[in-house]
Amino acid sequence: MLRDGATDVIGVLKVCVARDGRTSASIAATTKYADYDARLVAGARDWQYRPYMRDGVPVPVCSMVTFHYRIR
Repeated sequence: MLRDGATDVIGVLKVCVARDGRTSASIAATTKYADYDARLVAGARDWQYRPYMRDGVPVPVCSMVTFHYRIR
């Protein structure tokens, strides 16, 4: 990123939480830097959540998470 002069990079992940609270993640909008995208996905896959509950029953849910990386 520094070599390219990129000081402001944005990427979006689709993060899904399963019934057991485990997460999966995939790129929804790339940062255009494959190594950085891979680090974002790997980090998000380690996140742990309590399952989303509907009427007392755990249900899977997905959401978008935006990462804004700024070099100052």
